[in-house]
Formats: sequence, C-alpha cells, structure tokens
Amino acid sequence: MIFFAGVLFFLGWIFLASTPEQRMDRACAPISWGGQLVEAGGELATEPNSTTVRLIREYTDKGVYGCQYIIWRAFYAHPDQLESETEEQEV
Repeated sequence: MIFFAGVLFFLGWIFLASTPEQRMDRACAPISWGGQLVEAGGELATEPNSTTVRLIREYTDKGVYGCQYIIWRAFYAHPDQLESETEEQEV
C-alpha cells in the first residue's frame, strides 16, 4: 500500500511539471539519485577523483541521457521527424 502510494506520488510529481524537458528530467531523476548514492559510496571506498568514481559518474550520465532519449522518442518525437531521420541515415 505504501509502495503504491509512493508510485502514485512520483507519477503525479512527473506530470505536474510544466514543460516536456522538466517531465523528462523528473522521470529520469531516480537514475541520477541512484548514481549519486553509488558515487558517494565509491568516494568513501576510494579517493574522491579516482578512476572508479569518474566511471560511475560517466555511466550515470549515460543512463540519464538514455532514459531521456527513450522518453523523448516514445512521447514527444513526431512520426514524420523519425521517418526523415531514418531516410537521412540510409543515404
């Protein structure tokens, strides 16, 4: 019951955003939060600017970008725009 209420609160928080960019940022926020937690743990285990911490930061950024791209493609990309992109890649 508490988990379900949390999910509904999270979805409401996403849809209350005023712009598509804000909605995408909010929908992908858990990836960023998780990455920050793992990064903090990595900083505790190693030096703050070690290779491990930089890799964690890099993969977190890639995860957030991938999440935003999937949401943009699924909800905001116009079908004609997607068709023109595939035609340009074929040429």
